[in-house]
Amino acid sequence: MKRQELIDSLPMGLTRTVGRILSFHVGRDNAITKGQLYAHLRESGYRNVKDLGRKTRVAVHELRHSGVIVCTSSSGAGYWLAADYNEAMDFIGEQRGRGADILSTAQRLERAAHEQFKQTPIRMF
Repeated sequence: MKRQELIDSLPMGLTRTVGRILSFHVGRDNAITKGQLYAHLRESGYRNVKDLGRKTRVAVHELRHSGVIVCTSSSGAGYWLAADYNEAMDFIGEQRGRGADILSTAQRLERAAHEQFKQTPIRMF
């Protein structure tokens, strides 16, 4: 399914609105900052939404789970939709790196907890 079709198929609400705003920001060079995105959301009727930043991050997460390739970078360039395969793969590679780091940290903490609290892990699977 094409990007715009994915966005248009979402139910009305914050996630769809974020998707529509991002549809004007294709390619890293056209990224929208978080502040600009929040300003557009307020102009779209989300003025009094409590914790708009957190809810926007959830909306971006939902867009990604729907198959919309919403990119960000660790350099803080903002949000944008991937313009091409290479841009998508760059973002995906960065996400994989973050995931591997999080998993490694969780494993180290798990070992530390077993040692500190003298517990033997019970493996369910």
